[in-house]
Amino acid sequence: MRLQHVLLGAVSLVLLPAAAHAALTGLDGWWSGQASIQLSSASESMTCRVTYVADGPGKRFTLRCANPSWKFESVARLTASGTNVQGSWEVTTHNLMGKVSGVRAGDTLNLNIAGDFSATFSMKIEPGVHRVTLTPKDQSIAKRMTMTLRKGG
Repeated sequence: MRLQHVLLGAVSLVLLPAAAHAALTGLDGWWSGQASIQLSSASESMTCRVTYVADGPGKRFTLRCANPSWKFESVARLTASGTNVQGSWEVTTHNLMGKVSGVRAGDTLNLNIAGDFSATFSMKIEPGVHRVTLTPKDQSIAKRMTMTLRKGG
């Protein structure tokens, strides 16, 4: 069960990028792609889909991921002030939650994740593509997660 918590927390963070800057309002809609999680002894892949929706002064993101072993759904709500981002996330299928804060510098979003899962998060935002790297602070089970999402996927 602990492995699933690490994986769920890691992948759910892909929801975060679109609220970081007003110029990203064009990211409404859905994105999809593949994620790879490097575990201590192996790696695991999954297919994911993200939906971005305006939610009052911020954004709401819903992420659904699955592979043959398991599936989950996560929701994040974020607001931005200038280049600063803050908000919350929750893995609704496993009762995990936490807070997020960070900044956008150019085309890269750098975040700190805290709560039931702690990590650093970096996303390179390119036209039509998000490239994500997430590094858990506790690497005893998972060492790194990478994901590439494409608009309309």
